[in-house]
Amino acid sequence: MPGKTKVFVADGSPISISRILNLLAYCGNVEIVGFANDSSNTLLSLRVLKPDVLIMDIEIKGASGLQLLKSVKKEFPELVIIVLTNASQNQYRKSCVEAGANHFFDKSSQFWKINDILSPFPNPYQV
Repeated sequence: MPGKTKVFVADGSPISISRILNLLAYCGNVEIVGFANDSSNTLLSLRVLKPDVLIMDIEIKGASGLQLLKSVKKEFPELVIIVLTNASQNQYRKSCVEAGANHFFDKSSQFWKINDILSPFPNPYQV
C-alpha cells in the first residue's frame, strides 16, 4: 500500500485553514504535515517538511501569493499546488496556472474539489 500524501496548507485566514484541515480529515490517504498563514513561514516549512501537495490561497500575508506561487514552483517543481481562493476571477486563474498551479478553485463554490483530488473516498460535502 502506498504511503500517505503529505499536504501543507498556506492561507492568510485562520478560519479557512481550519475548514481545509477539517475537509482533509475525510481524506484517508492524506497526512497534514503543517500549515502557515504567511509567505515566509510557508517557504521555510516547505523546505523542512517536503510535502507532496501545497494547498494555498493567493491572498496571504507577506509577499504576494502569486510571487509565493512562483517561488515555490521554482524551488519545488514537482510539488502539486492547489490554489484555493476567493480571488477567483479569470485573470488570477490565468496568472496562477502560468506560474505553475496544478489546480485553481474558488473557495466559495469549489471548496469540496480538494477532496475529489486527494481522496479515494466519497465526498461528504458534495451536493
